[in-house]
Amino acid sequence: MLCRIALAAHEPGPESAAEAGWLAFRVQAAVAELPERERLPLELAYWGGRSQSEIAQLLDLPLGTVKTRTRSALARLAVQLEQLR
Repeated sequence: MLCRIALAAHEPGPESAAEAGWLAFRVQAAVAELPERERLPLELAYWGGRSQSEIAQLLDLPLGTVKTRTRSALARLAVQLEQLR
């Protein structure tokens, strides 16, 4: 019984769960607004678990291009998501 109480104390409450869901929705929406040339490498890296070298090979792009596009996408996302604060 004590174990269940300890686990329940670490579970997020309804407010936290709602806030996390809203944030996940906003991140997905912001990613969807990225230009495809930036969005695709980002999705392959973060949701596909691919390395930048794998992405470069898969998309037939130079590694430097993949790095630049990923960095650019992350910078764009930072600006868009900063507006949520």
